Amino acid sequence: GGETNRKQKAIDMLRVALIALTYNSVSKLGPLFDKALNSFLGQDYGDYAVVIVDNGSSDGTVRALSERCRGGRCTLLPLPRNCGWSCGNNRGALLAKDFDYFYFVNDDVILPRDSVRRLVEFAERNRDVGALHPVIIEGGVAFYGFICGLGGFCKGLRRPIGRPFSPSTFAAGSAFFTPSRVFFSVGMFPDDFFLYYDEVDYSWRVWKAGYKVGCLTTTWAYHKGGATLGGNPIAHYYDSANRIRSIVRNSPLHELPMRLSLSIAEHAVKYLGYHLSRGNLKTVREGVRGLADGILSIGPSLRWRSAGGARAFQSPLVDIRLLVPIKRVRKVLIPLSSSLWWS
Repeated sequence: GGETNRKQKAIDMLRVALIALTYNSVSKLGPLFDKALNSFLGQDYGDYAVVIVDNGSSDGTVRALSERCRGGRCTLLPLPRNCGWSCGNNRGALLAKDFDYFYFVNDDVILPRDSVRRLVEFAERNRDVGALHPVIIEGGVAFYGFICGLGGFCKGLRRPIGRPFSPSTFAAGSAFFTPSRVFFSVGMFPDDFFLYYDEVDYSWRVWKAGYKVGCLTTTWAYHKGGATLGGNPIAHYYDSANRIRSIVRNSPLHELPMRLSLSIAEHAVKYLGYHLSRGNLKTVREGVRGLADGILSIGPSLRWRSAGGARAFQSPLVDIRLLVPIKRVRKVLIPLSSSLWWS
């Protein structure tokens, strides 16, 4: 009894930064954003703070958040322009780098009151786990983890396994929990991915560092999904290009030819088979364009890898990167063969 109480008190003293990324959230999400924000601020865990990183909103989201955070437990970090999912979350983590845990959440996610507490308790009792996500409820389906094949294509696990921890290839970026000691030791999210596959790349590095990644099945998060791009086919560009880049950066070198060949073949089936046969021409165009840029990035990614590029995001000593001007990202994306950050 006494020993258990002491351990629980020690856990309750750990500091958690719940980092929420916003972008035109007021106009994009309406009442759902209020519900999400209320769930972030209403956690039953004692020592946590909410860090809201706004990615260059132009619709009054910053003004609304400024009023909401005045005198409360949340801190607002407004960025001058949209620098992407990884970049925004990295800056939130740098601002909160002295906290013990980071809980990255999307602006269209609703959490139960005990979400932070359950994740912290499990992570502290299982320190070999480097990244976690709750059960993700999206589109009426519960996902208990995500598994990726050798070619990088992933699918959600829809059946519970009857245990509190379900191993996954990666933790879902919509509600992503990780110890800060792991975050800064394996390297942060890849700034130059902008959007999609960032959490897969990070989780891959977590696995390579000897930690486990998976789903905590005793808590959940509701995720609206698709709110960032609203079905814009450009999502297929990011997903295709970043999949290739992540494979090149993280695969064992002896597996690289096989993994790349499988990925290119799977892309052909997905875009030239499935989507083309259904007349989704814009989706095909963006997917093929992303694949082309991903292939063009193989050389730079190999050079980045041989130069120890992952060290660029390890153990930051100062917050100077918060002050570095963010490079403009055009509506028509910068080809992924040109690096935004990890050059």
